[in-house]
Amino acid sequence: MMSHKLVVFTLILTGINIFHYAHARSFDKSNSNIMNITSVEIPDNTSQLHLEGNFITYLPANYLRSLSNLTHVYLQRNQINQIADSAFHEVSNVILIDLSHNNLTIVKNMTFHCLSNLTSLSLQKNKISDISDSAFFCLKQLKNLDLSRNQLTSIKKMIFYGLSILSTISLKENKISDLADLAFSSLAQLRNLDLSQNKLSSLKKLSFFGLGNLHELNIGHNKIDLIESGTNSTFSWLGQLRNLDLSYNKLTSLENMIFYGLSNLLEISLRKNEISEISDSAFSSVMQLRNLDLSYNKLTSLKNTTFYGLGNLLELKATDNKIELIESGTFLQTKNLTLLNIGKHELTEINDQFKGLHKLETLTIKSDTLTTIKDFAFSDLVNLDTLDVTGSNSLEVIRSNHLKGLKKLRYLKFIYCPSLKTIEEGAFSDLTNLYALYLYHTKIETLSENIFNISNPPHYFKYSFMGNNDWQCNSSLCWMIKRDWFPISEGAQCAGPAHLAGKGLTTVNTGDLCCMTQSKII
Repeated sequence: MMSHKLVVFTLILTGINIFHYAHARSFDKSNSNIMNITSVEIPDNTSQLHLEGNFITYLPANYLRSLSNLTHVYLQRNQINQIADSAFHEVSNVILIDLSHNNLTIVKNMTFHCLSNLTSLSLQKNKISDISDSAFFCLKQLKNLDLSRNQLTSIKKMIFYGLSILSTISLKENKISDLADLAFSSLAQLRNLDLSQNKLSSLKKLSFFGLGNLHELNIGHNKIDLIESGTNSTFSWLGQLRNLDLSYNKLTSLENMIFYGLSNLLEISLRKNEISEISDSAFSSVMQLRNLDLSYNKLTSLKNTTFYGLGNLLELKATDNKIELIESGTFLQTKNLTLLNIGKHELTEINDQFKGLHKLETLTIKSDTLTTIKDFAFSDLVNLDTLDVTGSNSLEVIRSNHLKGLKKLRYLKFIYCPSLKTIEEGAFSDLTNLYALYLYHTKIETLSENIFNISNPPHYFKYSFMGNNDWQCNSSLCWMIKRDWFPISEGAQCAGPAHLAGKGLTTVNTGDLCCMTQSKII
C-alpha cells in the first residue's frame, strides 16, 4: 500500500494526471534469470518496472509503448549492450531510469528520445566511450545524470546540449583527459559537478564557462599541474561555487589570483599535491573561505603574506609538509581560526608563531624535530580547548611557563614523545579546566603534585592516560592516590621498585606507595 501511495505522490509532484494511475502497480521480476525481455509479459498498468539483476542484453524498439502508466524503470545489473532508438518510445511519463552496471558502449542521440518528464538517469558502471552530440537534448526535465565509472576520454562541446535544468552530473572514474571549451556552457542550473578520478592534466580558461550557479566542483584524483590564473582564470566563471576539491593532483605552486572569481567559496581541498610555493595573493580572491586543506604537500615555509585575505578562515590543515619556518605574524591574517593542524612539520622551535589566534580551539603540532617550546609560546591562545603535541620525538622537557595562559584547555596530548622525561613544577598551574591528560609512551618516571596549582586544581579532571611509561611507584606518587581530583590512569603500571613492578597504579596498596621512603626503595 505504501509503494502505491508513494507513486501517486510522485505523480502529483511531477504534474502528471493522477486519474490515469488509479490502478497502477509495481511489477517485479528482478533476479529472475531473464535473458530476453520480450519473454516477459508486463501488465499494462505497471508504474514501476523492476527487471534488475537479470541477463538481458538488448532493449528492442517499442516494447514498452503500451505501458502508459510507467514512471520508474529499473534495469541495473543486466548485460545490456544495445538499446534500440525507439526503446522508450511513447513512455513519456517515465521520471527515473536506472541502467547502471550494464555493457553499453555508446549513447546515441535517439536513445532517450521523447522522455520529456525524465528527472533521473543513471548510466554508471557501463563501458560508454562515446556520447553523440545532443544525445540528451529531449530530456528537458532531467535533474540528475550519472555517467560515472565508464570509458569516456573527453567531454565534447555539444554532449549536454538541452539539459537546461540539470542539477547534478557525475563523471567520476572515467578516463577523461580533455574538456572541450564550453563543454558545460548549456548547464546554467548545474549545482554539482564531479570529475574526480580521471586523467585531466590541465584546466583551461573556458573549461567551466557557463556554470555560474555551480556550488560543488570535485576534480580531485586527476593529474592536474596547470590551472590558468588571473582575471580570466579557469574559475572566474564560478561565482557561486561553495566547495572546490583539487586534492590528489600534481600542482606544484599556487599562482597569484589562481582562484579569481570564487568570491563565495567556503572550502578548498588541495590535499596531496606537490605544492612547494604559495604566491602572496594566491588566496586574495576567496575572502569568504572557511576551510582550507594543504596537507601532504611540499611546503617548507609559511610567510606572513601566505594567507593574505583569509580573515574568515575557520579551519586550516597543513599537516605532513616539510615546514621549517613559520614567520612571525603568519596567522595575524587568520584571526578567526578555530582549528589549526600543522602536524608532522620540521620545526625545531615553537615561539611566537601563533600570535593573534585568540579564537583558536584546536592546535595540532605533531613533529619529529621539535626540541624547544619557548616560554609563553601559547599565551595568545586564550580559547584553546585541545593541544596535541603527539609524536614529538626530540622534546625533553615541559617547563613551568610553556603552557601559561591556557586556562580553557581541556585536552592535553603528549603521546609518543619518547624523549620527554621532565615536567617542571607549575607547568600545568593554569590548566584549571583540564578534562583529559595524555602522557603516553614517554620517559617520565614520576610527577610532582606541584605541576598543578594545588590551591586551585582542575575542576573537571576526569581522564589520564599514562601507560607505557616507567613509573617509579614510590612516595613521590602518593599524592595521586590521596587527591580525589586526580584520575589515576588504568593503563599506568609500575616499573619499580622490583616488588611492585608490573602492577597497575590503580591496584597498588596505598600503604606500600604512601609510606615508602626513598631509603626503602634503594
